[in-house]
Amino acid sequence: ASDPFSAAEDARVSIERRGLCTPWLEKLARSSSPSGARILVARRPGHFHLPPATSQPIIMVGPGTGVAPFVGFLEQRAQEDSAAIGPAWLFFGCRSPSRDHLFRAELDGWVDSGMLTRLSLCFSRDAAARDAADADVYVQDAMKRHWEEVAEQIVERNALVFVCGDAKGMGRDVNDALADILCRYAAKHPEALPKLGIEHTANATDDQAMTKVQALQTLMRLSSEKRYLRDLWA
Repeated sequence: ASDPFSAAEDARVSIERRGLCTPWLEKLARSSSPSGARILVARRPGHFHLPPATSQPIIMVGPGTGVAPFVGFLEQRAQEDSAAIGPAWLFFGCRSPSRDHLFRAELDGWVDSGMLTRLSLCFSRDAAARDAADADVYVQDAMKRHWEEVAEQIVERNALVFVCGDAKGMGRDVNDALADILCRYAAKHPEALPKLGIEHTANATDDQAMTKVQALQTLMRLSSEKRYLRDLWA
C-alpha cells in the first residue's frame, strides 16, 4: 500500500501502487472536518517479529507485498549492533523487475552494506530478466535450488524462518518445499536426524532417513518453538 502523505514515497517507480486501506484513509482525511475523524483500530497480538539483536540467522520468504514486513525487519537490524546480529537471507519474487520489484533500491542498498547477506530473486512472468539475473520462477524454486544451504541454516545454525504472503498458493508451496528440503538434508546427513527430533533406525536407508510426514511434523514443532513463523492471508 502506498502512503500518499509520505515524503519518502518511492518517486523512482513510475507506476502508482494503490492499496485498499491507505486510499480510503486519504479520502477520509481530505473529506473530514478539521477536528478529524475517529477510526477504530484493533491490534492483534502476534509473534511475527524479530527478537532483539540475535546472532541466529534469519531466512525471510516474501514475494510481492509479502516483502513489506521484512523491510521493517531490516530497518530494525540497521539500528542494532552489527556485531551482534547473524546473517539475513531474503527470498523475494515478483512478476517482472520492471513492473513490480518493490523496495528495489532499499534491498539493493542493504545488500551493498552487508545488512542483507543474501538476496535470492524470482521473476515469474519475465523470462528475459530471469535469465539475465540467473533468477528462479517462484520463491519455492529458489529455496529448492539452494536446498542444502537453507537446511544447514535451519538444522545446524537454528535459523529463524519467516514467511509472509499468500496462503493458498505460496504459503502451501513454501511449506511443502521446506519439508522436501529437510527430507533431502536428512538423507544426505543422517547424523543430523537427532537435531530434527528424529530417531535414526538401523534398518532405514539413507534416502528414507526422514519421511515427508516426519518433515511436516518437524515444521510444526519449529512453529510451536517460534522458529518458523508465518503471516499468511487468503
